[in-house]
Amino acid sequence: ALLRAAERTAGRESEIAALLGGPTPDWAELRTRLIAGIHAGATPERRDRLFPGDPKGFATGGTDLAHGAAGVLYALHRVGAPVPTAWTDWLAETARRRDPAAPGGLYDGLPGTAVTLALLGRADEGRELFARAAEAAHPSPSADLLTGRAGIALAAVRLAGAAPGAPDPELLDTALRTAWDLDCLVRGETVAGGPEAPPSAGLLRGLSGAALLHLELHALTGEEWLLRAARTALYRDSGHCVAMDDGTVQVKDGRRHLLYLDQGSGGFALVARAYLARQEAPSLAGLLPGVRKGCGNEFVREPGLFTGRAGLVATARQLEDEGPAGPEVLASVRNLSWHLVADGDRLLVPGARLRRCSADLATGAAGLLLALHFLAGADTDVAATPGGDGHGHRPHDLLKLLTLG
Repeated sequence: ALLRAAERTAGRESEIAALLGGPTPDWAELRTRLIAGIHAGATPERRDRLFPGDPKGFATGGTDLAHGAAGVLYALHRVGAPVPTAWTDWLAETARRRDPAAPGGLYDGLPGTAVTLALLGRADEGRELFARAAEAAHPSPSADLLTGRAGIALAAVRLAGAAPGAPDPELLDTALRTAWDLDCLVRGETVAGGPEAPPSAGLLRGLSGAALLHLELHALTGEEWLLRAARTALYRDSGHCVAMDDGTVQVKDGRRHLLYLDQGSGGFALVARAYLARQEAPSLAGLLPGVRKGCGNEFVREPGLFTGRAGLVATARQLEDEGPAGPEVLASVRNLSWHLVADGDRLLVPGARLRRCSADLATGAAGLLLALHFLAGADTDVAATPGGDGHGHRPHDLLKLLTLG
């Protein structure tokens, strides 16, 4: 019996390795099997969660982007997969039950759920949900994108552009006021009731999220102070970056050195790259090769998007020059076979600390689906065609994929 079990395990491992091997991974089959795994885990009859995910999702009512249903539905929508109406209904109904006094931020609360509903064709419900969140008497004091003011303002920007026609001026004004407060924070000016600086650096947990907000608003308004504000925020985050003996550039956080998308140099580098497309900044540009090298590390403990291999390999690919993926990127993609679990015609993804399988965006199958969608688009002519993936999206912009753009 033990021998037969070992043979079955070896067979499943070789099956996954075959999907990821060859000159190019079988992107289409990987996508199909990840989606099948997500569908198999759905439990719309439950009130506390729609999909299995990190236990943190229970603290937010099971609806948020990072660990709840919103992130899974967003990923399915973004890759062009059908989203069952019953699942969207579950998200809308469950989000309405969340305590409006503690609405959370873009990735852990109602603002991110509101944007997701708008993207799924429920614009009125999304706008209503965002209005409830905006009325909270005590908004998050953090300046970051994950739970704080930058993320809430970016949700306003996304909602402002979700409706046909010109962006909603009221939502843009809301975002601009927050952007001004964030810039004051970075420049050391005191604002009554203003945001608090995050202790580390990165896209989701640092001031790089504020820099992204400034860049998005600059693209919409053309106001030059926003470019300066983005640069200042990025310089602030770059102060947390250190060059390692192996030539990589990582964020120093106490005794740890981090490359991840949520907290680390990987997320910082994506925003710096977006800034460098608009303005020269040699000191920022000089950090990117070291970040790219670090994101290709062979050993990564977890497979997920926010703090795992999927996010790192997608970042490494985004930071590469134009052309086919390099050998380090392809090797890292193949090393996803260390973690993926074959279950019939489905692929399952172990979540945080590899303790349980997860379907969520931050740690599980939805995040992997989004990362592989980006990687497939970067290596085919899909990214160069009008409309990108055939659903109005251009999959070669990782930063947009990560932030509902």
